[in-house]
Amino acid sequence: MVTVIFEVVQGVIVAIVVLTALLMALNKYVPASKRLQGALADKLLTPGRSAPARWLGKKLHGQLSAAGGCGSDDGCGSCKGCAPSKPTHSGPEIFRTKV
Repeated sequence: MVTVIFEVVQGVIVAIVVLTALLMALNKYVPASKRLQGALADKLLTPGRSAPARWLGKKLHGQLSAAGGCGSDDGCGSCKGCAPSKPTHSGPEIFRTKV
């Protein structure tokens, strides 16, 4: 009986880790997922939701604002109003080896 409980807990932990990795990969490689994440965050932050749902909504919304957008440090590109914070280098690149 105890081993069954441990197997269930282990399965839940593995599922959480895999889901987290999947969401991180989607956020990085599929820009449309950020739009879906924003919509989910807005739904979770509506009044009348439970405390865990609002907490998750705040986490998702916080990740979106930290990931970039208007006013972020890394430039957004979505509204074409932000300039990239890193200067572009137009000259030839010089590689030096240490002796």
